[in-house]
Amino acid sequence: MRSGRAGPDGNRNVYAYPNPYDLALDAQWVYKGLIMVYDTNGLPLKQGRFRLTIEPLDNAMTPVSVVNPADLSCTIMIDNTAPSVTIGEIAGPYGTAPACGFLNLDQNGTYLACDGLPRIKLAGMVTVPFTVNDPERHIWQILVVADYGDVCDTAITMQTLSYTDTSLVPTSQRPSWQGGSYSASSNGRSVGDSFCWDQCAHEFSVDVYKRVTNGEHAHYHWIFTKHVTLMARTATT
Repeated sequence: MRSGRAGPDGNRNVYAYPNPYDLALDAQWVYKGLIMVYDTNGLPLKQGRFRLTIEPLDNAMTPVSVVNPADLSCTIMIDNTAPSVTIGEIAGPYGTAPACGFLNLDQNGTYLACDGLPRIKLAGMVTVPFTVNDPERHIWQILVVADYGDVCDTAITMQTLSYTDTSLVPTSQRPSWQGGSYSASSNGRSVGDSFCWDQCAHEFSVDVYKRVTNGEHAHYHWIFTKHVTLMARTATT
């Protein structure tokens, strides 16, 4: 198979295709088709539509005809450009949340957390303002997630925005979506018959997924974070 980049021999740009009839232990192969691993960061452009074509050759380097030549080509969209994200001042439950610092979490705890240590419950709303901009207009989904506490604490998904949502992206504008300015709000996690936040350091992240694959059956994405401490009015610092 010949490609546009240098192959293992460094000269002919040829990749030897395994012989399915060779039963030697060091020559056996298991794939029923050809799998190409290609680093798109080596392309001359960071984004755009590209057409990939393979050319089957025999041992004499003579082209081999196929029933349907169109099956040898495909067109894919590649986008290795990062969006820009700004996370504003995070508010709540008691005013603007300060940057992460030392906090005595072991005194006056109102309940035992999953790690067995006492923590204070905070009732109220937390709001995260943020702006996302993708000049290439390839956004697929945006997630706003709050992560905190011990590894046993479950992260809180505060908001999910999708380009399939007609309130965000009208049908006439699909599949393009550049982003915008938004605000994610949540009362925290469910505890019994109420919701609360923990007095604890939190990582708030804005995860931006684009409408392109990462090659592993998932969408290529970027994560932007901001760290603050949610605390009660009387917290000891």
